[in-house]
Amino acid sequence: MRAVGAALAVAVATAGCLSVKPLVLDRQMQLEKQILGRLDRLEAEVILASSVRAGAGAAPRTREVSPLRRELLAVQRDRAFRADDLDAIKDQGLAGEGRDGKIVLLAPSQKVPGGKRVQQLIADENRDRERLVRALIAVDAELSKRDAPLLWRILARLSRSTARPGHKVQLADGRWTTVAAQKAKGASRR
Repeated sequence: MRAVGAALAVAVATAGCLSVKPLVLDRQMQLEKQILGRLDRLEAEVILASSVRAGAGAAPRTREVSPLRRELLAVQRDRAFRADDLDAIKDQGLAGEGRDGKIVLLAPSQKVPGGKRVQQLIADENRDRERLVRALIAVDAELSKRDAPLLWRILARLSRSTARPGHKVQLADGRWTTVAAQKAKGASRR
């Protein structure tokens, strides 16, 4: 009986210290976490594929890769390849992350050094982002084309949250802002 009383006293004494927070995830948040996880895995695969080299006499790999997976890997590889060039363009304030999930040229193209090359880099990146959204829809049975606007919003939010200090980003209300140093501190994803 004494043990029950002691347990009850401990429970009452610690009741104020404990809190129950139900975790409620809406569809958008669940989808965002799922997509971020998928992108992380793709980035890891691209890094692994580019760093593993077969030695002399090594047998070729025979792992079968689906055409859709190959497409996703190609998109991520191409995006990683041009990331430094795009960051340099953003560092100069010539382009920024738009609220629609695409890169936007902020300066008139005739005033941009290497204007055609810059326009082509932006066009290629935006095309690959479109390919990425289509592939994510195709690979996930729970998604359909009607989810594309949601995926674009998630991509835009991800791009804003990982932008480097000094880069321009367009807020959801259409205003452009420059990323401050403290905001980008925790952003390590590309």
